[in-house]
Amino acid sequence: MATVKIPPVLRPSTGGEKEVSAGGATVGQVLGSLAEEHPATRTQIFGDGGDLNRYVNVYLNDEDVRVLQGLETEVGESDVLVILPAMAGGAIDFVDRRADLTEVASFSVLPPPYGRVPYPSRRIHVGTINKAELARAVAEETGLSNGQAKEAIEATLEHIAGALTRGNEVSLPGFGKFGISERSARQGRNPQTGETIEIAATRVPRFQAAAPLKQAIKA
Repeated sequence: MATVKIPPVLRPSTGGEKEVSAGGATVGQVLGSLAEEHPATRTQIFGDGGDLNRYVNVYLNDEDVRVLQGLETEVGESDVLVILPAMAGGAIDFVDRRADLTEVASFSVLPPPYGRVPYPSRRIHVGTINKAELARAVAEETGLSNGQAKEAIEATLEHIAGALTRGNEVSLPGFGKFGISERSARQGRNPQTGETIEIAATRVPRFQAAAPLKQAIKA
């Protein structure tokens, strides 16, 4: 079965589940299975004609299904679907009225046709979020203690770093991909003396943002 990631504003319709497994050979069938299991999601995902609701964006492994084959796009068992509904889009309103200010503040304003799309960034202020603040946010979202959230974050970062040092890529659907770039040996110039110097070959980490993340941070 494919995995469907549920955004915060739709979780009341799925019993609080953040991701669910749903069967089907196409995007439409997978979303249909989701709607059968959680009927409240049907009118949020599908329009009156059975097409994808105009206020919903669905990504298959970081690709917008609207630029693929829409609801007819084939889906494999290991694929991941990410649902990004729009906020207050005229005839439909996905905002959970029980959400607090921090939840509402996680909405990003995107250009058409995306409208206002929720992404869990919690944009209360512009600045640097440190590990402690991130741990508190994760604890609030998951119900873990601050200590448990911090341990989970540290373990995740350690595993990502370990995978990269072994030459592996780490792919997080809906977020991005971590990898390694090889830099060949080359000549450079000493900024203080102007002398030509030899720079050894090296490996550097790289990060490639996924399409949903790119869309969420666009203004």
